[in-house]
Amino acid sequence: MKSINNNPYRIIGILAGATEKELQQRKSKIQAYARINKPIDSELDFSFLPFVERTPTVIEQAFSSIEQAQDRLDHALFWFVNATPMDAMAIDYLKKGDNIQKAEEIWVRITEGKEITPKNFSAFANLGTLYLRNENDQRTLQKAMELKTKLIESESFVHFVHLVADQTLSVDRQRQLNNLITQWGTIPAQSLVALFAGCSDAIRQQVGKKASQEPIHKIETLLEKVEKKRREDPEVAYKAGKHLYTNAKDALIQLKYTLGATDLNYKRLSDAIAKELIQCSVDYINKLQDEVADEQKLFNEGMELLQWAKSLAVNNLTKERAQENIKTLERMKERELNRAINLLESVKEHYIEARNTLLRRQGLASLVSSSEDSPANVIVDQSINWEGISSMIRNEMVTPQMVLKIKNSKNTELLDEYKKLVNFLFRHLPSGLQYRMEYLRYWQTTSSTQRSTSSSTTTAQRTTSSSSTAQRNTVSNTTAQRSSSTSQRSTPTPQSSSNTSEKETDYSWL
Repeated sequence: MKSINNNPYRIIGILAGATEKELQQRKSKIQAYARINKPIDSELDFSFLPFVERTPTVIEQAFSSIEQAQDRLDHALFWFVNATPMDAMAIDYLKKGDNIQKAEEIWVRITEGKEITPKNFSAFANLGTLYLRNENDQRTLQKAMELKTKLIESESFVHFVHLVADQTLSVDRQRQLNNLITQWGTIPAQSLVALFAGCSDAIRQQVGKKASQEPIHKIETLLEKVEKKRREDPEVAYKAGKHLYTNAKDALIQLKYTLGATDLNYKRLSDAIAKELIQCSVDYINKLQDEVADEQKLFNEGMELLQWAKSLAVNNLTKERAQENIKTLERMKERELNRAINLLESVKEHYIEARNTLLRRQGLASLVSSSEDSPANVIVDQSINWEGISSMIRNEMVTPQMVLKIKNSKNTELLDEYKKLVNFLFRHLPSGLQYRMEYLRYWQTTSSTQRSTSSSTTTAQRTTSSSSTAQRNTVSNTTAQRSSSTSQRSTPTPQSSSNTSEKETDYSWL
C-alpha cells in the first residue's frame, strides 16, 4: 500500500509520534551519512515491506511533508507508534524480521474483543498498520479498516492525535475518515464496499456514498447523451437505447450493491433509464413504422427496448407505461392481420345487413333459412357488387404481400378468426372471382381449394332476384368506405407525451 510503502516516517526511518528533537537528530545523521557517501538505512526497514530508495530529494520531501501537525497525523495513521511497553516489544519483533507473528499476537491480545481506551489505542493503530502490509489478503485488509475506523470513531482518538501531532491540533474525525477512505480510491467500488464491510453503519454509508459517485456520474452522463441523440435523430433511437442499457447496466448493478435496492439514488436512476428506453422505443417506432421494409425487425427492436425498460422500472407509473406499450406493440406487430380481420368482418356485417334489408323490402321473410344456400342468401349473393369488393380487398386493403406476413403470424387466436371470415367470404363470393382471391386462403391445399370453388359455383348459379341489381353499387361502396375507415383504426400509432411530468404524462401508446 502506497500510504505505507512511501510513508515519510518510513523514508526518514523513524516512528510516528517522534519528538521534534528526535526528528532533528535523525535529520543530522542522514546528512552526515550523505557527506561521506555512506548508505542510509534504518532499523525500521522491516523485511515484510519492499525496499525503500532514499535519495536526497526523496528524503527532503519526506521531512517537508510532516512539518505541519495535520500532515503528521495523516501519515501517522499509516505507520507505527510506540506508546506503551507492549508496543516497544512488538516493534522489536518486527525489527528482527522473522517474528512478525509474535508482534501480531501481542497486539491481538490487547485489542481483540476490547474497547479502545487511553491505554491500548496505540495497539489498535499498530495492528491495523500491520494488517495493511499485504494488499492481496482481503481478510486482513478488512480487519485493518475495522481497527483504523474504530480508533478514529473512539473517544480515545484524541490521545492518538496528541501523541503524533501536538496538543493544539483539533480532532476532526470526519476528515480522517475521508482520508482513510480516499487511500483506496483506485480500487473498484464493490471491493471498496467489501473492504469496509466490518465497520460501523455510519462508515459503511460514507463508503457507499463515495463508491457511488462514479457510477452515478456515468449513468447521468449516458442519459443526457442518449436523450440528446434520440431527440436529434429518432432513427438511431434503438441504437442509442441499446447503448444506454449496455453501458449503464453494470454501473446500475454497482449502485445496487453499494447503496442497496431501497436507496433513493439507485431507484431514481434505474427508473430514469427505464423511462428513456421507453421513449427510445416510442420515437423509433413512430419515425420508421411507415418507412421500413422489415417491420418485424423494427417491432422486435422496439420490443427489446421495452422489455429492458420493464426490467429496470421502479416507479409504478413507469412499470405500467412499459407494460401498456408492450401490449400495444404486440398488437401493432399483428396490424396486417388485424386490418384484414376488420375488413372481412365489415364485409360480413354488410352482407347480413343487405340480406335483412332485402327481406324487409321484398317481404321474403318466409325465405329465411340457416342454410347457406337458402333462397334469401342466393338473392343477396347476386345483389352485392362482389367485383368491387374483391378489387378493393386485393388492391387496397388485404394485398398478397400482407397475406404473406399474416401467414407468418404466431397469434393462433387471430389466425382462426381470420380463417373463419375468409371462409365466409368464399361461401358467397362468385366462382369467377374466387381464383383472384385464392391467396387469402393460404392454408388450403390445391384439391380442397378446387372443391370449395366447385361448391361456390353451384351456389352462385341459383335463382336471383331482378330487384337486387339496383342495390349492388350502393352496398359495395358503403362496404368499401366503412372497411377503409375500420382498417385505419386497426393500426395504432405510438406517440410520446410532450409533458415530462410523471403525474401528467400519458404513458400509453396513443
